[in-house]
Amino acid sequence: MKHKNVILPAVLLLNTAALACLVYFSVLFLSGDTAVPNPDAMLPMQRRDGAGWCLTLGILPMLGANLLLYFAAAKGKSIWLRLACFLPLAAEAALATAYLVMSFSAG
Repeated sequence: MKHKNVILPAVLLLNTAALACLVYFSVLFLSGDTAVPNPDAMLPMQRRDGAGWCLTLGILPMLGANLLLYFAAAKGKSIWLRLACFLPLAAEAALATAYLVMSFSAG
């Protein structure tokens, strides 16, 4: 029983951090900011492109965090609560798909 009391807050903290990253990079991506913050960098990119890359690369860690939440907290609950664990993943996948479609069609 002590394991459950330690694991659940850790999983919730992990999902909260993942959700904070999702919100931050979603705002950067959806704002459409085309400023280049570091023009002298080896790979200079616009803020929107950087956020799109972070959203794309963050799909697998988000999947892991959501699966941990599914197995730690939502097991045995209703189907809607179990599916709600994967809503951040669906939002991130939609934004990453939008970024990939926009970047490959532009060029």
